[in-house]
Amino acid sequence: MKDERPLVRIGQIAEMYDLTVSALNYYISLDLIRHVDTTSSGHRLFDLKLTGEALRRIRSLKQAGKTLDEIKQILRRSKVRS
Repeated sequence: MKDERPLVRIGQIAEMYDLTVSALNYYISLDLIRHVDTTSSGHRLFDLKLTGEALRRIRSLKQAGKTLDEIKQILRRSKVRS
């Protein structure tokens, strides 16, 4: 059986993680998170598990005083990105 992961829209991710859509769009522009698919109407879809892992890691690193630039390097090295 194919591994079906839940896909959610950006607004749902924002609500789940208490972030604004603008903040998520900023993270996307920095390549900290990425969408995995797009609906026929152009809405971006995110893998709930991968995006959640990345956002939890980003939040933790920000709380530890890391800059977004440093976080990007850390995520790239550890391959934790949606």
